[in-house]
Amino acid sequence: MTDLSIMLVNWNTRDLLLACLQSIFDYPPSCSYEVWVVDNASEDGSAAAVRTHFPQVHLIENPQKVGFAVANNQIIRASSGRYLIYQNVDTIVHPGLYDRVYAYMEAHPEVGAVGPRTLNADGTLQRSCWRGFPGLRSALTESLYLWRLFPSLVAKTEISLVSHNEPLPVDHLLGSFIAVPRRVIEQVGMLDEGYPLFFEETDWCMRIQRGGYQVMYFPHAEITHLGQQTQRKYPAATLLLLYRSYCRFVRINSPHWSEVRVILLKLILMVGVILRLALWSLRSLRRRESAVSMLNGYGQLLRQLPAMALLGCFLQPAIVQRLAETAAGYLAVVVT
Repeated sequence: MTDLSIMLVNWNTRDLLLACLQSIFDYPPSCSYEVWVVDNASEDGSAAAVRTHFPQVHLIENPQKVGFAVANNQIIRASSGRYLIYQNVDTIVHPGLYDRVYAYMEAHPEVGAVGPRTLNADGTLQRSCWRGFPGLRSALTESLYLWRLFPSLVAKTEISLVSHNEPLPVDHLLGSFIAVPRRVIEQVGMLDEGYPLFFEETDWCMRIQRGGYQVMYFPHAEITHLGQQTQRKYPAATLLLLYRSYCRFVRINSPHWSEVRVILLKLILMVGVILRLALWSLRSLRRRESAVSMLNGYGQLLRQLPAMALLGCFLQPAIVQRLAETAAGYLAVVVT
């Protein structure tokens, strides 16, 4: 059995994938390891590039695009590592990352998940761990930007990582890099394949905690995470998946009144989408090219949301759809 299995899932991000792989082999673990890549039916030559430049990588080529959790579970089943490294392709490895994480987990069997100190591309500290789990309150705070007006609303969930230089117990980690022992996965289960994209790692951290293990922020190891590369490239596709995954997380993890909570969540999300459409419309006056793709993405999302939103409980679906199309059409005129 290998010590570490490093898991990467790629979809049309060839250059990011190659840069990530190069950093892995520039700063590899000292223990035994294997690197796995699932290429999710990319059309940019990603799989061919991996075969050419990194023949030592275990490559799985899916003929059709599958969910992110499904693709990672393919690696979990096929790999042999005692520890699984769930890692995004838009990351750059720093020296000593794997060795420090591996040594820490070997010394702490009570730990079920570890996430490193995470940096933005400019070297600033990135949010990578939280207390508590997403729900109605956090959705309202994020959707309406209330955290800017009332910072105390997020005081219980936000962690000031600047002041934490030692390992810290948290509730859930950013999915850019999470190390999990295989024995823990065998107990709590693999990633929930009901999440096509987003929230699968949050759900995993919750199940790991419920299994009696600690989830730890580990600042003695570092990684750079570019962040949201797929979402910015394909906003129409990814935004809808984000909102659907949010609703799924609340539904399956709410002990009481789950359907009512989901209806309220959908209403909050719809208001947030309308607000973001307005803000991106204003931004389009100065940064037209970057704003147009986001406007199109949120416009398409708005057309989908009425079927999920509270308005659907009071209005005929055809009327709701027409309202959404009218609003989206008006906003499209702003950028044409």
